[in-house]
Amino acid sequence: MLARRLAWLAVLGAGVISLVASTHPHLFLPLWSLPGGDKLGHFVVMGSVSLAVVIGLSSVVVLGRPLGVLGTLTLVLVFVTLEEVSQMLIPGRNFSLADLFASYAGVLSLGTLGALWVLWRRRSGSVLGAGRP
Repeated sequence: MLARRLAWLAVLGAGVISLVASTHPHLFLPLWSLPGGDKLGHFVVMGSVSLAVVIGLSSVVVLGRPLGVLGTLTLVLVFVTLEEVSQMLIPGRNFSLADLFASYAGVLSLGTLGALWVLWRRRSGSVLGAGRP
């Protein structure tokens, strides 16, 4: 299903962005030089992942039950937390509570939009990409 593939692509994209930020931080200097640019980046990247994952993966069956919106949001929050905490172990990177909260704000804001989309699609009788594995 397209939504599922896009969700995994969003997760992969966030991982690549994190890896590039760790290995080539100079590429992010234009964003970081803007007032609040780093926080905006955290909000947009992690929020986009949340939106895509909620829409694409909330119907995935785990242990006989759909993962659901809360399950997917929980997984994204764990991923975001681990990503920020892991920066304590990477030379040249720093853990930032402000970055973590910006990421959480993105996850909760855009994840809520994804949840509303899923709810709307279910109520309308049509789930995005239904019928295609």
